[in-house]
Amino acid sequence: MKQSVFSRLLGILLVLLVGLLISSCSKSTPAVAPNQTHRTTVSTFKVHSTTTVTESTTSSTLATSSSVQVCNDMTASVQSPMVSAGTIIELVYLKNIASYPCTIDGYVNMELQNSSGSLLKVSNIDTPVYKSSQYPQSIYLPKNDTVSFYFSYSDVPVGSSDSCAPSSKALLILPKSSQTVVVPLNIAPCNYGQIKISPIFYA
Repeated sequence: MKQSVFSRLLGILLVLLVGLLISSCSKSTPAVAPNQTHRTTVSTFKVHSTTTVTESTTSSTLATSSSVQVCNDMTASVQSPMVSAGTIIELVYLKNIASYPCTIDGYVNMELQNSSGSLLKVSNIDTPVYKSSQYPQSIYLPKNDTVSFYFSYSDVPVGSSDSCAPSSKALLILPKSSQTVVVPLNIAPCNYGQIKISPIFYA
């Protein structure tokens, strides 16, 4: 009799334990978990797409700004001359007055004009002047920035036929351009108008 009652009580306890286990398992697995994971994936994709568009826009801007024109809109000014044993050396500044940056390199071609407007006979020689390490190089010149070059000549006549004619203006023809910059210049180069001109360098 006692064994039969004990067996019934044991059976009831087992049924209660199984019910509790089933109830616990059903509460620990929420049905919304897959939707939360999907939303996170969509958010990550949108951020990646935005980054890609920004990088493409930046690359396009850099490509557009890389095209630079040759300098052809400039003004000129001449510094006070340096004199050494019959040789005069002068420094010329060239300023970019265009509304955009430009590039310039090489040598200016110089012509001289007298007070009546006639061109004088001159001979340009492209060579280092004052600084032996000068050489032609391409220079990027922003708006309102300046480059320079030296020129030199002799004031000592060579023979009786060398007139050393005086000038009132210099016409500076820019390299790789048909533009001419006019600057007041009172010089009288001897040796039949020989003028040595340096490469353009960054001022």
